[in-house]
Amino acid sequence: MNQAAYHGVDFSGGRRHDRKIRIASLLPGARATVRGSISHSGLVEAIARSAEEGRNHFWLLDSAFGLPVELLEIHGIEPRWEAAARWLASFSDAREWRSACRERSRKELRRSTDRIAHTPLSPANLRMFRQTWHCIATVLLPLSERPEIVIVPLEVRPDGATALERRVWVGEGCPSSTLRRADWPNRGYKGPAEKNRALRRDLIERLKREEGIPVPPEVEVEAFEDPEGDVLDALLLLPAARRFAQSDPAEIAAREPRAAVEGWVFE
Repeated sequence: MNQAAYHGVDFSGGRRHDRKIRIASLLPGARATVRGSISHSGLVEAIARSAEEGRNHFWLLDSAFGLPVELLEIHGIEPRWEAAARWLASFSDAREWRSACRERSRKELRRSTDRIAHTPLSPANLRMFRQTWHCIATVLLPLSERPEIVIVPLEVRPDGATALERRVWVGEGCPSSTLRRADWPNRGYKGPAEKNRALRRDLIERLKREEGIPVPPEVEVEAFEDPEGDVLDALLLLPAARRFAQSDPAEIAAREPRAAVEGWVFE
């Protein structure tokens, strides 16, 4: 585990997602880096390539990994993650999926992990549904077909190889939940105003001082100058990714059975 690499992905499902997605990485003995201009397919390949590097990689993506069990029941979908993922992929795009959902119910159902981790929005929320659809159908579904990668805890099963035997772990993170866990301000850091900029600077300093994340000056400037907070959100997932590496997926699956269907937010 000492030679592991950690990654935080600020995800996007919008039309210009390749301009919005940011990947923060922390490799052994190195300072944090942030890269962007990556498509959904490029993200899949980046995660897949990390399995070839001879060390463990822990990826946290800022997007819902699953759907509420109640939503699946409404649509007659078997309460298994694979069934839910393939149901999403059966729609031509995210809007068609959301329209189908709203034909049956307009309730914004939340997952068990949303309540526990205090995530801001439900997976099918107007601001989130594209992100949810693309993350599951475009990114996670292709990754689930690669034997060297495990999607935690959705692919943790008691009857076979454990997640610890896989080189690459992929899990769900949420910057807002990570900030709440640390008792840091979890809102107000996005925007162009001076008070927003000051809070971004404060959070960067806290990352360095309290979490020991080695953020180089050029990345600090990029995070500070980004009014949408994409760079900072990716960086905020790095300490959560280190904790993710120390988690016990089987224990989570046993403690919260719905996590195997709905996903789990690693804070």
